[in-house]
Amino acid sequence: LGGWGALLADDTSIWYADSTNHVIRRVDIATATISTVVGNGVDADVDDLDGSLASFTYFDSMTTDGATIWVGGNGLIRAVEAAPPHGVTTVAGGAGGPGCADGTGPSAQFEDIRGLSFDGGFLWFVDSVCATVRRCDPASGEVVTVAGTAYATGHVDGTGAAVRFMSPRYTVSDGAGTIYISDTDGGTIRAFDTATFAVSTLAGSGVPSYSDGIGTAARVHRPRGLAFDGRSLIFTEQVMSLLRQIDISTGEVSTMVGFPGMVGYVEGVGLAAHLAMPWDVVHHGASGHLFVLDVGNYLIRRVR
Repeated sequence: LGGWGALLADDTSIWYADSTNHVIRRVDIATATISTVVGNGVDADVDDLDGSLASFTYFDSMTTDGATIWVGGNGLIRAVEAAPPHGVTTVAGGAGGPGCADGTGPSAQFEDIRGLSFDGGFLWFVDSVCATVRRCDPASGEVVTVAGTAYATGHVDGTGAAVRFMSPRYTVSDGAGTIYISDTDGGTIRAFDTATFAVSTLAGSGVPSYSDGIGTAARVHRPRGLAFDGRSLIFTEQVMSLLRQIDISTGEVSTMVGFPGMVGYVEGVGLAAHLAMPWDVVHHGASGHLFVLDVGNYLIRRVR
């Protein structure tokens, strides 16, 4: 495996956007067979109705509605048909350089496109450099900023433009109108309401550190990938090499997998297992298992 990138899951497969190799790969969960399904390995951004002929520079994020896979990277939101021949088309971005400008199709500008989530017919994502939450209509390509103000950083809960983030990187939807956000440099997990555009802090004090606890009394260290299993929010801590869990009903933050700061490769249970810079994590609904992109070990690992 190439290392950094993004994961998503459907009923039978794990999809892996492999940034190093510039391709999208599919893992059959039943057999663990991995195959390259989209991309020709060329470091470029070229659409094609035959996905095997398309090119990608890199991937920051990936989401799906079951029929279409959307990927974000290099200032572009692109749509990939989930079924063969996996045609690739650009939805938004591409006309200008980096920026935070809203617009439709090629006129929209991005500094980056992190944490794509599909919810309520829209693509929701965070732009870590702009420090904002943005929304894209995949049908029209219209992009609007819905929380935060471009390049204004901090830690402020609230609604719309009054919100402040430090560096939001990843998101996951609960499927019911809440998008959870890992504010990586801000040392917090935030919750965003897609109806009201209100943002609240779910866990972490805003001081990057490590300790389990309840809500903002817990300490969170550079959270990244997020998964939601219906009851709990699971997130990776890349530098601490951990998987941690938040019970949504109680706000309790606990450590699931890994020993704080111990980087390595050990199979095992809970804190006895070791990871190396876990980047992303997804929940597989059919099995109830988690799949982790363990970039330091160049592995996709399963947590039962």
